[in-house]
Amino acid sequence: MNLLGSKGGLNLRPLEIHTEHYDSPVDIALGPDKTTGYEGEVAHFIDCILRDKEPSPNGEEGLYIQEILDAIYKSAELGKEVETEIAILSK
Repeated sequence: MNLLGSKGGLNLRPLEIHTEHYDSPVDIALGPDKTTGYEGEVAHFIDCILRDKEPSPNGEEGLYIQEILDAIYKSAELGKEVETEIAILSK
């Protein structure tokens, strides 16, 4: 399927945008990010170090998720509900 307009167009297979930039035709291929999830995590970690930023998720968020997972596993093991005192994130 192709969509055509007076200022550009779009192909759905392969996903591409056709337009003009400074009076020259431009084709922009769109698609999934070629990096893996792991590569993205490493890039984010390095960016946080270089820019002195807090990583996302941070340690507090990781602990919160781990407490939930631990409660799920314990509930499955016991075959019943379990109570937990999960600290709610302040964000």
